[in-house]
Amino acid sequence: MSRKATSEANKGLGDIIGVTLLAIALLLLVAQLSFDRYDLSFFRDPHNKPVHNWIGPLGAYLAWGTFLPLGVAGYLLPWLLAAFGVAYLLNFLGYLRERLNWSLLWSAMLIVSLTGLLYLADDGGLRGKLHEIIGAQSTGGWLGWLTYGQTQERNFGLSLLGPLGATIIYSALCLISLLFLTRNPRRRKPDRNRRKKSPWNAAPATWKNRRSNCRRKSNAPAWAPICSRCRSRPCAT
Repeated sequence: MSRKATSEANKGLGDIIGVTLLAIALLLLVAQLSFDRYDLSFFRDPHNKPVHNWIGPLGAYLAWGTFLPLGVAGYLLPWLLAAFGVAYLLNFLGYLRERLNWSLLWSAMLIVSLTGLLYLADDGGLRGKLHEIIGAQSTGGWLGWLTYGQTQERNFGLSLLGPLGATIIYSALCLISLLFLTRNPRRRKPDRNRRKKSPWNAAPATWKNRRSNCRRKSNAPAWAPICSRCRSRPCAT
């Protein structure tokens, strides 16, 4: 198979992946925005009939499946999927696709840090009724509770640093993740092997440049006198 055929096949596969990710992101976003916990029999039996979710019963379970582990940070998941979909389809954020492993790692780190911050805000009494609306135990979900790690019997995880220390760590991880996800590593590096061409009679900047320019001009034999400009032999001025 030629290189052209291989590149066309890879481009076609990238387009399929991009469209699929964008479709999943749109479905998930609509399901989350129209989520009603009473569509599920876990919260009320009998549940809503007909289901209020715009994607149907599957959409209700899909949205709750993101809210339960991630809390409010689940709203970030469709946007991350859309960003990767655009990177595959339009190559607008192509660096996300080129360094896919690192992009996935920092995306997961961003979600983890946000769940921790939301869990701390929930523990501080700022949660209101939001965690009840999304059907989660807290605004940070199970993942926020797990990374913070505080129970009545023991403390583990970032709770060992206290609320202030944990907030600093979560904020730092969030900022680092955003920097890596939004920074394009493709920069035009100067070619060190490329030499700048300059005329032999250009104004020399250093002694080495003067010497090379004189030698480039010279066709004199070895017994020619020393050049008064570069003090080298042979040279003809």
